[in-house]
Amino acid sequence: MKPPACGISCTVTRQAVRLVGELDLSNVNVVEGALACGTSPRGRGRTLCLELCGLEFCDVAGVRALLDGTEKFRSEGNVVVLLRPTPAVRRIFQLLDVPEAPGIRLVLEGGSEGARRLVAMPTQTS
Repeated sequence: MKPPACGISCTVTRQAVRLVGELDLSNVNVVEGALACGTSPRGRGRTLCLELCGLEFCDVAGVRALLDGTEKFRSEGNVVVLLRPTPAVRRIFQLLDVPEAPGIRLVLEGGSEGARRLVAMPTQTS
């Protein structure tokens, strides 16, 4: 089922939040509620996948809602994976340096299980 124009649909599971539609100032409260569910209970070493392949549009207010809604979760040592964003959403993320934010990982392909394994792998430093 396709979401209504200018609407957002959120599906929350134990370790993922799936966003479908358009995320803007008019509906950030829906996403903030979904993120509140997805980021609790709290604890260290958790990964939350935001499945974004159905998110067709995201404005600055939407990006801010995603970052602000996961800030406490990330500050506790947890990771948020931005999984398979559409090209338009990926572009705004890049323009706003979202992939550089602490605790954020951008994964362009694969599923949420693979993304969790990728995040769990130690990073190499040179």
